[in-house]
Amino acid sequence: MSEIEPQDFPVQSLLSARLMMSPRISKGRVYFLSDMSGVLSLYGMDEGGSIPDPLLPVGLALQNPHLIIGYNYFVLPKLGKVLVMIDENGNENYQPCLIPLQGGIPKPVFGDKYRGQQLACVDCDTSKNIAYFFHDDRKTPNLECLRVNLATLEATSLGTSMYGNFFSGADSSHSTVILTDGYTAADNVLYIMRRGEKERKLLYGVPIDKREKNQ
Repeated sequence: MSEIEPQDFPVQSLLSARLMMSPRISKGRVYFLSDMSGVLSLYGMDEGGSIPDPLLPVGLALQNPHLIIGYNYFVLPKLGKVLVMIDENGNENYQPCLIPLQGGIPKPVFGDKYRGQQLACVDCDTSKNIAYFFHDDRKTPNLECLRVNLATLEATSLGTSMYGNFFSGADSSHSTVILTDGYTAADNVLYIMRRGEKERKLLYGVPIDKREKNQ
């Protein structure tokens, strides 16, 4: 067997490989992210196979799914739309937008209300069109958790904390939510918040702002 020389496999052949990432299947269609147009964008195709259809305007780039906070998109079959997180030329101030399932011009969910701020979709119940967002207003150290009904666009604040107040889970009715504060790796404090309550309650751990020195 002859020895394979490095020049037989130029690095360009590896660099030219197209990315196909974050697939989701909904009602016979496969949605995924790809850089086949030169930038990372959203595509859809028939589950049984077809030519991929671009769902966003040409040149509109999405964030790498390995780097974004939360998720790039969710398919909402009951609304006939796709929720897509779009920033402005890579500034990471993501804004939730809706497009038809067949693609189209993104329409911001909140208009200009959160312009210049960061909203990241950390979870979405696509059967009930309920999404949870991490909100950083870029002006204060406090971070907010928002619950949004994507059918009515009603947004409910689940409180703020300078340590995150991250969404960590909810029951099937979305009446009880678990929120998490974190200071460093594996150092988390859990809170619980039920519908009708104005403030979260401690569930597990020692609140970060109430710890003794070196605790």
